[in-house]
Amino acid sequence: MGSKFKVTSLKADRKYGIVAGDLENLMDKGCQKLQLSRKGCRVCLFEDGTEVDADYFSCLEDNCKLIILEQGQKWDGEFRYYLNKILHEYDNSNDELITTANRMLSEEIRPRKRKLLQYFVEDSTENITAENREDDQKWFEGLNSRFKTKSDYMRFSCGRRMRNYLTEGAFDEDRCSFIHSINPYGSRENRIVFSTWNLDHGIEKKRTIIPTIVDTVKPKIDDRMVEHFYSLLFTLANLKLVHIVCHKKTEHKLSCDPPKTCTGKKRKKNNLL
Repeated sequence: MGSKFKVTSLKADRKYGIVAGDLENLMDKGCQKLQLSRKGCRVCLFEDGTEVDADYFSCLEDNCKLIILEQGQKWDGEFRYYLNKILHEYDNSNDELITTANRMLSEEIRPRKRKLLQYFVEDSTENITAENREDDQKWFEGLNSRFKTKSDYMRFSCGRRMRNYLTEGAFDEDRCSFIHSINPYGSRENRIVFSTWNLDHGIEKKRTIIPTIVDTVKPKIDDRMVEHFYSLLFTLANLKLVHIVCHKKTEHKLSCDPPKTCTGKKRKKNNLL
C-alpha cells in the first residue's frame, strides 16, 4: 500500500500528496507530479533539509513533508525558506508586514519574540537609502538648513570631532603637547587610530572612585553623595576625549572626595517641613 507524503520542489508553488512504498517509488511519482527530470534528483525533509536515503525512508511518518531537489540545488530548511520569503516581501516595502508586526506587539507575546518584532518595526521606519533633506526630513530635524544631504552633515560632524580629538591633551592638560597627524585614508594604522576614540577618566574608577564610595557609604550616605559619584562614573563630567598616545595609564592621583553631608540639625528642620 505505502505511506502518504506531501512533496514539493523549488519550482513548485504548492505541495502534492502522493502514496509510495519505497524511495524509488516516491522519486518516480514525485518527479512525474512535479514535472522534474528524474536524473540527479534527491529527496530531503522539507523541515530541515536532511537528505532521505532508502534506510531513512522507512522511518518517515505519514504526511511527512518532503522536497525533491534537482542536481545542484540546496535546501536549508523550512524556517530559512519562510524567513527568506518574509525578507523578500520586506525588501519590497510591504506595509502589510509592518501592520501585522504592530498588531502582534499589542498582543501578549514572549519577551524574545517581542524584542525581535520591535527591531523589525523600528528598522522598517528608517529611511537609510535617502540622502537628501527633502527625502528624509525627520533625520534633519534640529540641524542647520545649510546641510542639504546626510553626507554634508556627517563630513562636518566628523571633521569637528577630529579637530577636538587632535587638540585635546591628556586628562591633566588643557591642550595637547603632541603634534598628531592622522589621515585615515593614508594607512591601515591611521584608519584604526581614527576609529578608536579614547575616553580617559580624570578621577580613576578602580583606583579612586570605587574605594572612596566604599569608605563613604559605611557611616552614612545622602542624595548629594549619590549624585556626586553618579556624575563621576556615568556622565561626561569625568571623561575627556584624548588621542591614544595621550591616554595615560599611570595613576592620576586625583581625589574624588564627596561633598559634605547635611548636618543632623538641617535634616531635622527639613523633616519638620
